[in-house]
Amino acid sequence: MLEACAKGYTQRLTDHYYRVSFDKKLYPSLPRGDHGRGDKEIELGHVIKMARFLGILECAQAFFGLDKKQEPATGDEGIDLKK
Repeated sequence: MLEACAKGYTQRLTDHYYRVSFDKKLYPSLPRGDHGRGDKEIELGHVIKMARFLGILECAQAFFGLDKKQEPATGDEGIDLKK
């Protein structure tokens, strides 16, 4: 999703989070997904929050096939950011 919606983004892995920067903005707390509870995927709600902050929300919604009214309230679905 980031490759499609945020060309030129960078990410850095910390112990618990990805730090994602794009267009002079830094989102420091995208959960790794594979740490803590053992989940392998990042929950969609976290990705939507990051996309909103980075200014790529419309592209992210289109990428995941969501319309503006379908944003997850809980973020229970897992996704793969590398797509």
